[in-house]
Amino acid sequence: MTRINVLGKKGKFKKLRSTPPAGAKRPASVMTLEATVDVKPQELRRLRSFFAASLLIPGHLSGEAQIVLRALFDCFTKQKEVKEGLIGDLMWGFAQGHPAVPEALTVAGLRHLERAGYVRFQAKDNSFVSFESDKIAGAWVRYQNKLLSMIYEDRK
Repeated sequence: MTRINVLGKKGKFKKLRSTPPAGAKRPASVMTLEATVDVKPQELRRLRSFFAASLLIPGHLSGEAQIVLRALFDCFTKQKEVKEGLIGDLMWGFAQGHPAVPEALTVAGLRHLERAGYVRFQAKDNSFVSFESDKIAGAWVRYQNKLLSMIYEDRK
């Protein structure tokens, strides 16, 4: 019997035992695994309609930020789901849309939304970066709770 000492979850010291199964004819490698599983089903939330979400856009946001939010809401409504994406893909997609949103306007809108706390940008190394960072080209747009509360209907 082999004993392996490991540091478990939250720093608890655990001893794991590794023994071959009963009746094994040749030595076998056995490993004991301990896991915690959350069996509570994920709560599904309904998307607001484009019109309902648009009514929640604060008037104090810049015009560029409001245009970008409406373009995002339009994407969510058409796709019937909310997906985060790369900044470059988002800018390209908005430029191809009807009406087309120029890249400069999208950049200005995203900057305003970041400052207002609606989005953050996450680089490939998982660090959050500002729009002025060298890592911004490959960064993901991460939606924050302020934006998500506009997109999803209230919980009942």
